[in-house]
Amino acid sequence: MPEDAGHPKPVPVGEDVTVRLHLDQIACRGPPGHRLRLSISNAYWPLIWPAPGRAMLRPTSGPLTLETAKDAGAVRVAEPDMAPPWQTCEMRPANHLGETEVDRLTGVARLRIVDDFGQLRDPATGLETG
Repeated sequence: MPEDAGHPKPVPVGEDVTVRLHLDQIACRGPPGHRLRLSISNAYWPLIWPAPGRAMLRPTSGPLTLETAKDAGAVRVAEPDMAPPWQTCEMRPANHLGETEVDRLTGVARLRIVDDFGQLRDPATGLETG
């Protein structure tokens, strides 16, 4: 399977597909005997929408290789340089709602999400966002 996340292609149904995942953006240190869990999903809600129909992912076999750091000592990272926090006045508080509705006759589930991030005003400029 080509490694091109920017141009996804349909996965053949009922056929084995080889997938290579590079988890090079994480670091973890655990005590001896510590276990890691690998979750596999067809979606990453709300960043990636799920498949429109029922999808089944069934890992069959293959190696799982974890590289370890040569120097397992602690790495100290300096505090970041950053600007002071944005000073704002709250004009309207944030309100978030998530509801699931299931039609008992058809079994169709609907998820309703309402995200209102509120309204803020920048006292230095008068700019209001909401």
